[in-house]
Amino acid sequence: MRIAFIETRDKTELFQAVADRLPGEVFWLIQNAAFVGSGKRNVTVMKYPRRGVADAGKVDDAQRAILDRVRQSDRTGIYFGRDDWHYSAYYLSISKWFDEVRPDVIFGEPGSFWTHMVALIAARRGVPFLNPLSSRYPTGRFAFFQSDRLTPFRGEGVRHSQQDLQRIVDDIVSGRERPDYMSSRRSPAAAFRARLALLREWVRGERFTAQSPVLFVRSALRLKAARRKWDVLAAEGAGRPTVRKVVLYPLQLQPEMNLDVWGYEYRDQSKLVANLADRFADENVEVWVKPNPKSFYELSDDLLQVVSSRPNVRVLSHSVKMSEVVDQVALVVTVTGSVAIERLLAEKPVLVLQEDYARWIGATPPTGLALDADGITLDAVLSELSEAQRPKPVEVIERLISTSYRGVISEPTYMPGVLEPANVDRLVAAFNNVLLSIAPDVDGVRPGGG
Repeated sequence: MRIAFIETRDKTELFQAVADRLPGEVFWLIQNAAFVGSGKRNVTVMKYPRRGVADAGKVDDAQRAILDRVRQSDRTGIYFGRDDWHYSAYYLSISKWFDEVRPDVIFGEPGSFWTHMVALIAARRGVPFLNPLSSRYPTGRFAFFQSDRLTPFRGEGVRHSQQDLQRIVDDIVSGRERPDYMSSRRSPAAAFRARLALLREWVRGERFTAQSPVLFVRSALRLKAARRKWDVLAAEGAGRPTVRKVVLYPLQLQPEMNLDVWGYEYRDQSKLVANLADRFADENVEVWVKPNPKSFYELSDDLLQVVSSRPNVRVLSHSVKMSEVVDQVALVVTVTGSVAIERLLAEKPVLVLQEDYARWIGATPPTGLALDADGITLDAVLSELSEAQRPKPVEVIERLISTSYRGVISEPTYMPGVLEPANVDRLVAAFNNVLLSIAPDVDGVRPGGG
């Protein structure tokens, strides 16, 4: 079996620890040479293209469709202001790699423009592309998401008692259990080394996935000013009396694959907040907008203009915790946020806008509840999201467990513990389970281990 891994920034080290113990022949595709590391075999490092040198070749309809889709989610263009002259060069380089390697399965994360290309080219060629990533709840688990979709592939499918499931529900609802990514902490030394490696490679020509140092500093200064403006608006509205019903929209971090790739239809959060405010403007409804504690590019000038110009919008301070407000609202709206799972487990209404995500966790599909549809009112939405339409909390947890595996996926610079032997053992077992389902006759693949 020909197994391929693509460079996934800091996670590449973790994936190598897994790859070294898998059956079959392993191949690597690397874009940023800073992540080549050592000990890998069958490595292809793509050359950084130079403007005016790379031959784009003939662009067919399939290539055009893939590049158009990538463009809609590419953080370097959307946030960093980079143009896309290099797309065709990368497309040809990746296509050549497919022809030479002929992978049977690819593991990677479609968060950058070129990894997104790999996922879409793989889909066109009928090659499974699987994205190993935290499944959020319960903690200590991850799922293999398919291509650039929020759709899990397989899972352990292990049955648990109703008592165990209820205990997990209680731990999450009470706040005793939080997603793995919320506990990650990068040490200052690790952060410095990682940034130094990226800067070194940026100087050598990697200008396609990383920000320039100048832009990074400018962005940090812009964010600092935006946070100040946001919290001033929050303070101004803090003393305003609450109206009859409240709709809460928690902002999602950007740039982030969670929203920019999986939820790209709703990537423009300023437009989404404006739609929410305008939809409920005549209903004596107030829209509360909660910032992400680590807010970044989503605090745009457009968003600040939207929230300051709509009288039925109230912004919450960065210091406000979700637990302080979530019980005061009639409805939470999210695209792909973990709050959707938390609301279902607490048996509270939540409108999940991304269909793949709603389908996965068992939420009411958004079909028919489009925020720009005629006749949609808050009462109509709440009626569609009534208790009778919601899955039982234990059913939600059962779905999440059955479509995931034990193990923690994260960047070792944030969570060094992911490289501990016990965790790597769990990951290897999960990868082998997936490989067995793709090629059940492959020698050496066992459902339970490496």
